[in-house]
Amino acid sequence: MRHEQFRLCSVDLDPVEFAEKDIRRGMPRFQEPHFSRNREWLPEFRNLADEVGFTPAQLALAWVLMHGDNVHVIPGTTSVNHLEEDYVAKDIELSSGVCRRLESLINQETVSGRRYTAPTQAEIDTEQFA
Repeated sequence: MRHEQFRLCSVDLDPVEFAEKDIRRGMPRFQEPHFSRNREWLPEFRNLADEVGFTPAQLALAWVLMHGDNVHVIPGTTSVNHLEEDYVAKDIELSSGVCRRLESLINQETVSGRRYTAPTQAEIDTEQFA
């Protein structure tokens, strides 16, 4: 399943356009200067998705799913078409070369800003890096 147009994603929007109750409004990664920095790797990510014949959403979901049988995704979507597009990711097998390219492009060194604010991070146990 290949789409010529890329599905709109978070980095296609300006954070001021997010709905009032959108959880991303309070996330440091979606605030400046981090948001602009994180947009810098988007063209290369989209090019890689196009190169392997999938949408950026499918590529991202497939990458997450390949990390183990106990790893699952809960993609947010606004339409049945997007849900069907996302569902395809469960059958995508990424080559080790594609994985290396993804991991060198997007990693804890290249993503700017924390996912959560300090108070929220204190309540959860995700994104704890050495």
